[in-house]
Amino acid sequence: MQVNARPQKVRLKVIRYFVLCTLLFIAFLIARKMEWQGNKMLHSLMEVIATFLALIVGILALIRFYTKKINIFLFIGAGFLGTAFLDGYHALVTSAFFDLYFPSPPTSLIPWSWVASRAFLSFLMALSWWVSFQARRHGDLPQLHVSEWFVFTGMGAATLLSFFFFVFYPLPRAYYPELFFGRPEEFVPAIFFGIALLGYLKLGDWREDAFHDWLIISLIVGFMGQVMFMSLSFRLFDTMFDAAHLLKKISYICMMQGLFIAMFDLFKQAESGESDLERALEGTQAATLQGWKDKKALKEEQGKLDKQKKFFESVVESSPNGIVMVDGKNEIILVNQMTEALFGYSRSELLKQPVEILIPHQFSKNHPKHMKAFHKAPSTRMMGGGLPKRDIFAMRKDGSEFPVEIGLSVIQRDEEETFVMAMIVDISERSATEKRLEEERKALEKSNLELDSFVYTASHDLRAPLRGINSFSKFIEEDYADAFDDEGRDYLARIRRGVGRMTQLIDDLLTLSRVSRQKNPYEAVKITELIQSVTERMEFDLEEASVDLVIPENLPEIRCDRIKITEVFLNLINNAVKFSRKNKEGDAKVVIGYEEKEENHQFSVTDNGIGIDPKYHERIFGIFQRLHTNEEYEGTGAGLSIVKRVIDDHKGQIWIASELGKGATFHFEIPKKPEAECMENSKTITSREE
Repeated sequence: MQVNARPQKVRLKVIRYFVLCTLLFIAFLIARKMEWQGNKMLHSLMEVIATFLALIVGILALIRFYTKKINIFLFIGAGFLGTAFLDGYHALVTSAFFDLYFPSPPTSLIPWSWVASRAFLSFLMALSWWVSFQARRHGDLPQLHVSEWFVFTGMGAATLLSFFFFVFYPLPRAYYPELFFGRPEEFVPAIFFGIALLGYLKLGDWREDAFHDWLIISLIVGFMGQVMFMSLSFRLFDTMFDAAHLLKKISYICMMQGLFIAMFDLFKQAESGESDLERALEGTQAATLQGWKDKKALKEEQGKLDKQKKFFESVVESSPNGIVMVDGKNEIILVNQMTEALFGYSRSELLKQPVEILIPHQFSKNHPKHMKAFHKAPSTRMMGGGLPKRDIFAMRKDGSEFPVEIGLSVIQRDEEETFVMAMIVDISERSATEKRLEEERKALEKSNLELDSFVYTASHDLRAPLRGINSFSKFIEEDYADAFDDEGRDYLARIRRGVGRMTQLIDDLLTLSRVSRQKNPYEAVKITELIQSVTERMEFDLEEASVDLVIPENLPEIRCDRIKITEVFLNLINNAVKFSRKNKEGDAKVVIGYEEKEENHQFSVTDNGIGIDPKYHERIFGIFQRLHTNEEYEGTGAGLSIVKRVIDDHKGQIWIASELGKGATFHFEIPKKPEAECMENSKTITSREE
């Protein structure tokens, strides 16, 4: 039942919600400008942390439900337990080890398994509000009767259905770079989060109840994480992708904080019950049999409270992360066994000690000042990870330091008593792995440079003997042709054709090597003039194939490497002309297309040729990958590999849309401002060569 809250307290909460939304929006604006690229290992680690957080929240909610059966805790507990399994499944199946065991590629499996987890949780949150709303409508009752078996069965069925769906069903693509929102499917969970958020705001319990206050904060973070961050992710592990994962963990921590406050009230009830029991025992020494019955009832109640307290303590102790709680004086009042294992202290050595004993000496002097500032404006936050990354170190009893990731939660028992709880994760292995991966990446780049140099040198040295073979075979064909029979002349012709094909292969290798090695300055290039120069070089081929080449008038002027982009259009147009065919509608046709995006120039080359089976769409960009014999269509298969290398060098992307017998369209995007990245790459290559 609602009661009138103090206006000042309500206004402060509304201001806090508004400030939270504003900060998330500012973070969104900053994240859009950041260049970040995560990886599978970081993603799997983040999802493992999210799994444990969701599991803890689910267990705490069910503890609260079975203490006093209020349906909101049943649905939240069931929702987070199911989400824990889905997050764990998401972390497991999207790791590199399982790539070959699922029918869908990681580019589809990773986003869709994320959506399944978020949709499941958001639906349960919306359903919890609806049940509370129905209870309020029917006489302002605290709850309607809901079958626990039905809720848990439904949760389990939905979770298992998700498991089997990802194992057996090939998923569609999840990214739509042609749209404003790269992942429009993210609005499905966003809608349910929004329904739950508006519903709980309208119910008004947040005005007085601390748990509902943190529930609103968690829903705000979850809703804005879906709408502003993940929906605008355009590739795996980009800034928006990892930022949305970080916000998901923060929303879990907010929900966990609300439940910790609720459970903290249980501790107060247990202490109050113990005091009542002692007073009752003092007054029952001369009491009657009725007094002994009352004593027994009090003991039973105390036993229930003790059991709940022990269960809560077991949840804290079973956490895979270290947990440390400090009071307003920065003294440690709670630790778990994982904290003992991480730092090498016993529990008795830590309790009542300043938290600075866990901080390296070079940072511990300033820590009280930071904590004082934190208490003035407390907030839930992550440290030691996220965007941008900042290393945080802790100190063991023996003085050794190790890197950690810390999640801070603020627990406000009343207006004057504030506690801070830290979830501590040892990331030593992750840091070592990242360092090793960086070293391997540098070694691989060096190896690639050496390989390119070898290819260039070897290809260049092979030209001289091939020219000799070609010249001598030509002399023989011209001067001694009459000395050969038809079979001999056929062999001689085969030699000439083989030499020509080998020469073309070497030329393509040199072109590919030049594309990799050569760093030309960026300049303003009018694409219309560039394509006209390409068509002049291909004039004979266009006339011979009777191809109608359509060039639009709206082609822009862009900043790029003129020589390399010329190679792109030359190869794509030549490829389109080669595979174009006469069709029922008329002559062969090649169309140049352009569409301006917010941050990219998107071009396309479309033909009405023989088309390409979708199963070969990735293969055709490999070096010397051909789908036809040389007798059917001439060429070496290096053209598209050269194109992809150039687009990658410009920090763009290329893809194909085609079906067998229905022509093909090659799309590629070039960033509007790629110079900074490409100059940085050029400096990196130069420093390594030195």
